[in-house]
Amino acid sequence: SDSAAVVYVTFRRSLSWYSLKYVWSSGATRGAICDRKRGVFSAQDTIVVERGGPTADWRSVEIDPRAEFRRHFADGDANAEVPDLVGIGIMSDGDQTNSLSSADFGGFALVEG
Repeated sequence: SDSAAVVYVTFRRSLSWYSLKYVWSSGATRGAICDRKRGVFSAQDTIVVERGGPTADWRSVEIDPRAEFRRHFADGDANAEVPDLVGIGIMSDGDQTNSLSSADFGGFALVEG
């Protein structure tokens, strides 16, 4: 549950919140969905974007937030309504393993298309 780098993409519809948690991990399999949470007013999937690799290299990742929402929360229905994107959050996390954790983030761009 710890990750050197985490990027959250969060949507909201009425009282319901949906989050996609993209993580960079030293041990989990790239592309894996390692944690799914579903509640009455919230849902979250954790997706492993990168695994291991050199720690001094910049990595670029592109996602289509609307397509990702549909894939994770609408069973892949290409016509499903996507709620408003309300935020992007970043963090580093090392509390579960009681270890230092850090990451550099930059170059975020939202492109409507």
